[in-house]
Amino acid sequence: MGARLGPTPPPDRSLIPLMAEPIDELVQRWKQNPSPTTTIALCDALRVNPRAPLVQQVGEFATQRHGTDVPVLVAVARMYMEAHRFGDAQAVLVAAGKQAPRDGNIYRWLGEVLLRRGDAERAEKVLERAIQLGARDPDAQLWMERARVFRPMQAKAGTRAVATEVAHATAKPVRPPFDSMSDSTTAVHLRRPEDSDEGDDGDEEPTRMGRQPPAAGKAPSARPPKPLPAAGTPAPEPLMAPKPQPLFPRDVETAARAFETPGLAFDQSAATAVRAPSPSASGEIEISVQTAVPTAPPAPKRPAFDPPLPVPAPSNGASGRGAAHRPAESPKMVPHPRDVLDALALAGVFEPPTERAGGAAMWTAASQGPKRKGMPVLIAGMALFLAASVGVYFFFRDKRNKEHAAAEAILVNVETQLHAGKLDAIPDMEQQLTQAFNLESRSPRAALDWARERVVVGLVKGGADVAFEGAMARAKEVEVPEEKYAFARVASFLFQNDTAGAAAVLPRWDGPAGIDPWYELVAGATLERAGDSRARDRYATAAKLDPDMVLAQVAQARATAIEGDSTEAMRLAQALRKSIPDRAEPVALVALAWGRDPNREGIAAPPEVAELPKRVEELPAGLRFVPHAIAALLALDKHAFDDARAAVQRGLLVADSPGAAVWLGTIALPLGDEALARKGALSALQLSAVYEPARALAARVALLGDRLDEALKATEDLDPTSPEVAVVRAAAAYERVDADGVTRALEPLSADVRKQPYLTALELTDDALAGKLVLDSGKLMIMAGDDAPWSDVLAMDLALDGGDLATADKIADGWSKAGAPNALRALRLSRLARYENRIDQADTFSQQAMEHGTVTPRVLWERASVLVAKNRSGEVGPMLARYPLVLGPLATWLSAFAAASAGNVEAAKGKTASAEPPPATAPLPARVIVAASFGAMKDKRRGPEYVHDVLATGCLDPDLVAAALALGFHKVDHGRRRPTYEQ
Repeated sequence: MGARLGPTPPPDRSLIPLMAEPIDELVQRWKQNPSPTTTIALCDALRVNPRAPLVQQVGEFATQRHGTDVPVLVAVARMYMEAHRFGDAQAVLVAAGKQAPRDGNIYRWLGEVLLRRGDAERAEKVLERAIQLGARDPDAQLWMERARVFRPMQAKAGTRAVATEVAHATAKPVRPPFDSMSDSTTAVHLRRPEDSDEGDDGDEEPTRMGRQPPAAGKAPSARPPKPLPAAGTPAPEPLMAPKPQPLFPRDVETAARAFETPGLAFDQSAATAVRAPSPSASGEIEISVQTAVPTAPPAPKRPAFDPPLPVPAPSNGASGRGAAHRPAESPKMVPHPRDVLDALALAGVFEPPTERAGGAAMWTAASQGPKRKGMPVLIAGMALFLAASVGVYFFFRDKRNKEHAAAEAILVNVETQLHAGKLDAIPDMEQQLTQAFNLESRSPRAALDWARERVVVGLVKGGADVAFEGAMARAKEVEVPEEKYAFARVASFLFQNDTAGAAAVLPRWDGPAGIDPWYELVAGATLERAGDSRARDRYATAAKLDPDMVLAQVAQARATAIEGDSTEAMRLAQALRKSIPDRAEPVALVALAWGRDPNREGIAAPPEVAELPKRVEELPAGLRFVPHAIAALLALDKHAFDDARAAVQRGLLVADSPGAAVWLGTIALPLGDEALARKGALSALQLSAVYEPARALAARVALLGDRLDEALKATEDLDPTSPEVAVVRAAAAYERVDADGVTRALEPLSADVRKQPYLTALELTDDALAGKLVLDSGKLMIMAGDDAPWSDVLAMDLALDGGDLATADKIADGWSKAGAPNALRALRLSRLARYENRIDQADTFSQQAMEHGTVTPRVLWERASVLVAKNRSGEVGPMLARYPLVLGPLATWLSAFAAASAGNVEAAKGKTASAEPPPATAPLPARVIVAASFGAMKDKRRGPEYVHDVLATGCLDPDLVAAALALGFHKVDHGRRRPTYEQ
C-alpha cells in the first residue's frame, strides 16, 4: 500500500515486526534449573534457530542428566536433526528406544534419521514398526513412502546418494530474518524512485545497504538512461531480493534516516517492500509498501551502478496501491550544461577556467595518474600462495601417512587379539578399533577387523545383542570385496537365532569365501547350531587355514567331544593345553572329553576336572555348560541326586548348542527325572528341529515314562546304528517280552559299541528272557546301582524271578529315595508287594502301571494276579477283553488261571483243553503264566512235566513255586545254595 506523509511525522513502526530473541533467556533459565521442561523448551528453540556450541552443550548435558527421560531424549534428537548431526540423533533415539521399546514416536524419528543418513532399507523397517506401534506424527506414512522410493537407489548407488537425494527432496525454504515471523511476513524495501521505471530490465544487484558503487578506476555504466514511462502508465512491481538480509535498526524512521542518501536502496526477500522516501512536488515524502508472497521467485540481478534519473513530481496527491507503484507524471528532464562540465572536470578531462587564466574554456588531456606498482606485488603474492599451498599439501600428506602408520600398528595388535579370542580382551579390542577409525576412518583393514570383532563377541560372549549392520555397511562403503566379509552376513543371521537363515546363505558363499578362515569358523558355528555333524570339518578347515586362530581350535575340540569321539577330543584338548597353558578353554575341553567317554567310570578323573570350577568365569559362551555337566556326573557317581539335578538345570540355562542340551538331558535320565530330561530334549529341538540325537533323547524320555508306543514312533526315521535308538527299541521289546525284538534292536550295532558299559544291561536282557541268567545278590546290587539304561529294572526282575525277595527289597529302598516311582518301577513294586502278601500296596502299584504306562503283557499278568489275590477274579475277563491284541494266545491261559482260582476248575480246563502251552524257546515270563494256570487248575496230566521244565531253568518265581507245590512238588533245601523243588 502507499501513503503520503508530511516531512516531519515519523514513519509507522507497525510495518516492521519487532521480535526479541528468546534463546538467551531460555539459556539462562536452563542454566539455573536444567529440568526436563526447560531442557525440552531450549531444545525446541535451538531446533528453530540452531547454534552449534549450544546444541553440543545442551545435547551432551541432557543425555547424561536425563538419560532415562524419553521426551527429553526425543527433543534432543530432533534438535540434532535440525543441526544436521544425524549420527548423534540416531544414538540418542536408540537410547530412548531402550527406555521405551513400545513407543512408536521414537521409531518414527529414528526412521527419518536413518533415511536422512541414506539407509532407506532400515528406515522402511523402522517406520513400519512406528506405524504398527501407533506413531502419532502424521508424517510417518510419508517418510515410510520416501524410504520405499529410495530403496532401489540405495542398492544401486549407495547410502551417500540416497542421503543427497533426501536432502534435496526435503529441503526447507530459507527462514525469514525474524524467528517468530508468520508465513505472511513483512520486510522493508528502500528503493530509488527510478527503480520502478517502465522498461528497466531488472538486472541490478542489491547489496546489504544499497547499491554497490562502481569499482575504482572504472566509469559508470555507459548505457543510455531509460525513458520515463508515459503519463498514467503503472510502474512494474518491485523486484524481490534473492536472499533475506536483516534490517537494522528495526523501524522505518531509523531506516529512512540511514538511507537518506539518494541512489541507495535496500531489498529484503519474501517480505513487504518499502520504497525509499523521495521528494515530491508538494515537498512531501512518499513511502511505498508492498506485501510480497514468501514464495515469490528471486529478482534478476541489476548492474552494480545505474546513474540516477531525475524524479518528476506526481501530478496529483493520490495515494493507495496505484500511487505506490506508478511514478509521477512529468516531462523528460534535460541536464544543465554546467552540470555536464562539472562532471567532466571531476573526471579529469576538462579544466575549468580560473581567475588567472581569464581565457575561454578549453579541452585538455586527462592526467596519467601515479605509476602503478601492483604487478610485482601480485607476482609475490602468487608465489607466496603457491608456496603455502605446497607446504600445506605436504604437511597434510605427512600427517595422513603418520596417522595411517599409527592405525596400521593398532590394527596389528587388534588382529592378534582377534586370533586369541580371549573373553577379557574384548573391551580393549573395541577401544583400539575406535582409535584406528579416528586415525583413518576409511581403512578397509579396520572395517574388516570390525566385522571380525563382532564375530568374536558373538562366539565368546554370546550373540543375543550383536549387530553386524554397521560393520557390513562400513565394509561396503570402503569397497571391501563382498566375499571377504561374507562371514558377517552369515553371522548376522546366526546371532539373531535364525539358524535356518544362516544355513540358507552358506551355499552362496561356500565357493567365493571358502578360503577365508573366518567364514569357515562361522559356517562351522552355524552347522553346529543346526546339529549337523559337518560342523567339525568346517572347524578343522578354519584351523588349518589359520593355525593361530584359537577359536577354531577350541570349537573343533568341542564338536569332536560332543559327537562322541572322546579319544580324538582328548588329543586335541591336550594339544591346546600345551600350546596355551594359561587359558581356561583347554581345561574345560579336557574335562569335557573325559565326561563324554563311554568308559568314564573306569578312568580316573584328570586334574583339570578339579581345576575347572575355579575358572568358570573365564570360559567362553560355547563352554559354559561344561562345569555344570561335569558337576552333575560327579554328583551322580556319589548318588547325590539332588545335586546332580540342580547342576543339570544350571547347565541347560547356558547350553547354546543342541549337542550340549542333549548331553545334559541324557545325564538326567538315570535320575528318573522325566521332566528334566524332557527339558533337555526340548532345548535341543528348539535349537535344531532336525537334530537326530534330540529326537532320540525325546524317545528315551517317553520310554522312561513307560510310553512305549510314543518312544518307538519317535525312532522310526532315525539311524538304527545309533546307541540311543538301540536302547529305545531293545527296552521296548524287553517290556513286551519280545526276545526277537531285543535281538533285532541290538544287531545293527558294531561289536565295539555293544561292549560299551552303556549297553551292558540291555545286552543281558536276551538271556534274562530265556531264563538263562542267574546272578547272586552282590552282582544284582551292583547292577541296580549302575547308570546304564534298564540296569536297575533288569536287576529287580532277576531278583523277583529268582525268588530273592531280600535283594528286591534293597533295590526298592533305593528307588524310594529317588522319589515317586514311574510306571515301570511301579509294576515291579507291585510284584514285590504281592509276593510279600501286601495286597493293598500291590493293588495301588498295579493300577498306577495300568493308568500311567503302556499296557504290556507284563502289566496284564500282574494286574490279573493282583485281582485274583484280592478275590476279584471276575474282573479279569472284562479287562482282557479291552486289550485283545496284547497277550495273543496267552490270554486263554490267563483267563483259565483266573477262572480256576475262583473255583471254576472245569471251565478253566475246558478253555485250555485244545490250547498248546508255549515251547521251551518261549520267554520265561510267558511260561511262568502257563505254569501258574496248570497249578490253579491242578492239571496233573500236563502240569507237572511243564512246571518241571520251567524249574529246570533255575527260576524260583513265587508264582512258579506256588504252582509246583499245588501239583505235588516238595521243597529241597541245599544249605547256602538255592533250594530246589522235586516231585
